[in-house]
Amino acid sequence: MTAKSETPPEADTAEIVRQFVWQPIETAPKDGNIILLFGIPSIHPHLKVEFLGPDIFTAYWDQIDDAFCMNGGDWLGPFIEASHWMPLLPAPDCPPISREDMK
Repeated sequence: MTAKSETPPEADTAEIVRQFVWQPIETAPKDGNIILLFGIPSIHPHLKVEFLGPDIFTAYWDQIDDAFCMNGGDWLGPFIEASHWMPLLPAPDCPPISREDMK
């Protein structure tokens, strides 16, 4: 016989939902972890991409540049002028998958 959880499942779900909502950029972590940002990227001299407006990006706080840097960017950016942020969802709890497993 397994013991029942003292916390109803609805409470767990509510806490998870509270964690994964858009929050003001002023509250974003600046510890280097990758987060979701909603904003507009700066112009990058080597990218041939034109961003037409705000969008969602994965990014992290770059202490050297004192800015949010798009994940995969370089020392020239692109940097994100963001209004909101959200933590990434946790990875699935499953065994690692190799390329061979995907064939």
